[in-house]
Amino acid sequence: MIENLLINSFLIFGIHASTRTGQLLNFLTKFVVIGKGFPTPKQAHRQRMLEKVTYDCPPCMASLYGTIYFFLVTNLPFYYLPVWVLSLSGLNYILNKL
Repeated sequence: MIENLLINSFLIFGIHASTRTGQLLNFLTKFVVIGKGFPTPKQAHRQRMLEKVTYDCPPCMASLYGTIYFFLVTNLPFYYLPVWVLSLSGLNYILNKL
């Protein structure tokens, strides 16, 4: 289980690093858009939250990519999902501060 947490964390940091400016997957960040034209403050806030979850904040990314990894790779029961996501988010927070 700990090995899977580490692998999931490394995948999240890989996505985070490869979507930075000038990196290989930076073009994907242009597809994460809510609304067109000049966004209202509410749309701008939703846009920022969507960016954090998809590519900009490793602890926040644990909710999306941790859930996907949990169902596709692990054989744990469903009720372990909150523990998985919170543990992964905490691990990503610690690694992000290093």
